This record gives sequence, structure tokens and C-alpha cells, in this order.
Amino acid sequence: MTAATDPVKKTPPRPAPQFVRKPRQRDHGAPPRRFWALMLGLGVVALASAMLVQAMPPKKDLFLAVNQWASRYPEAVWSALTLLGETPVLIAIVSPLLVWRPQAFYSVLAAVPVGACLSWALKALYNAPRPAALIDPALFQVIGPQLHRNAFPSGHTITVFAAAAALVVGLLAARRQKWQVPRMLAGLIVLLAAMVGVSRVAVGAHWPVDVLAGAGVGWIAGTCGAWITFRFPDLWQTPRISTLLSLAVGALGLWLLKAPVEFAQGHVTLYIAAACGILTVSDLVLRVGVER
Repeated sequence: MTAATDPVKKTPPRPAPQFVRKPRQRDHGAPPRRFWALMLGLGVVALASAMLVQAMPPKKDLFLAVNQWASRYPEAVWSALTLLGETPVLIAIVSPLLVWRPQAFYSVLAAVPVGACLSWALKALYNAPRPAALIDPALFQVIGPQLHRNAFPSGHTITVFAAAAALVVGLLAARRQKWQVPRMLAGLIVLLAAMVGVSRVAVGAHWPVDVLAGAGVGWIAGTCGAWITFRFPDLWQTPRISTLLSLAVGALGLWLLKAPVEFAQGHVTLYIAAACGILTVSDLVLRVGVER
């Protein structure tokens, strides 16, 4: 008697592992280092040029020429422009970006402390006299308070160019993302920042070289602010922080309605800034209501 034998099941041979190299996916949100070096270099060149000119005697003729040209236009224009260089005013004006494009707003916010530190260091280093300290104020237009010290660099120009650079550099860095903005708008942003710088000469508070230095420092600060948001995206993608900032800019907008101002004729800028801050927090309240 033979024992029944079970048929042996043959398993098919395993295919040899194939190592396929996957195409490297490029992170479009992280520009190369040479891009940041180029953007930073623009500010460094402007600041270095201003420091070279600052070592020479003040260019009184150039200051008087620009100041006299500006005197042809209403003082309200220069007052409104120069108020854009006030940090609380500027933050309130750009606050709608917190709803529309939060990364852009955080870039501006991150640029503020960088610009403030550089401004303080350079002002303490140079302690340069302002035009009113070297020229008879009766010979040129003075709008607002008459200042005498800490001319170099222009703090208002630093503030506005820090915001402009944070926005423009951020737009260039994100050129492959969906929120592209026409180049013309980037040009208008820089042009507006330049006009704010000119307003500092128009009100008799700064030499032209102070404005050039402020533009350079501001550009450096704005580039650093944009780099921070690209390097650390978790800092601006937290809903709780965005909510707190919305409430803060709303309170800032209400404060600007009654804030003391050295340029009374520029009240239009304050009203615009206050409206932007209030609209930002209003959008937050509306979104919370809809979600509920």
C-alpha cells in the first residue's frame, strides 16, 4: 500500500528588486542662496555708498535744491507721505495682507526688528547733525518738528524700504507660486518707498545721503524678513498667532484714530491706516461667525 503524497506547490520566483531613481522634486518655495545673496547685496551696496558719501562734508546745495523743489507742492502731500514711515502706521496699512497673503505680512513684521537694530547702531555710531543744525532754518522749508541730531540714516526711510523690500523680494522669491503679482505693482511699491524717502528731505529733517542710507538698511532688513518667512514657514502658518495679530492690528487701528501726530496735515494717512487695521480684525470676526 502506497501512501498518498501531496503535490509540492511551487512558488514563483520573486522578481529582482529594481532600483529606479526618482526625479528630484524642486522646492519652488525655497529660492537658491544666490538669490538671497543678490537681494542682500543691493542693500549693502546702497549702504556702503552712503557711508562713503557721509565721510565727506554735507552736500548743502543738493539738500537745498531738493527741499526747494519740494516746496512747490502742498505741505499736506509731504506730511501724508512722511507718515508712511512711522512703524505703527505702516504696520496697520499692510495689515490686510494678514488675511490676503499672511506670508507677506509676516515678512514685513520680521523686517522691523532687523531695521530697528541697524538704525540704532548707525545713529549711535555717527550721531550726525541734521540740516537745521548746519543751515539757518529760515533758508529752507521745515514741516513738523525741527530736529538737530541723529540724521544718519533716515529711520522713516528704513521703515518704508524694509516693508517694500519684504514685499518685493518675497514676490520675486515666490515667482513660481500661484500668488504672483505683476511686476508693475512691485515697481510702484519701490517708487512709493522712494517718495517717502524724498519727503524726509522735503520736510527738512534729513540730508539726501541719509535717505540713501535708510534705503540700503531698509532693503537689507526687508530681505532678511522675507528670508525668515521662507526659512521658517511654521512661524506664520499658526492660526492662533494670526488671530492674535488680527486683534492687535485692530486695536492699533483704533488707537491711530486718536494718536498724537507731529504732522497734522497728514491725517489722511492716519485714517487710511486706522481703516486697514479695523477691516483686518473685522474680517477675523466675520470668519469666526461663519465657521460657527
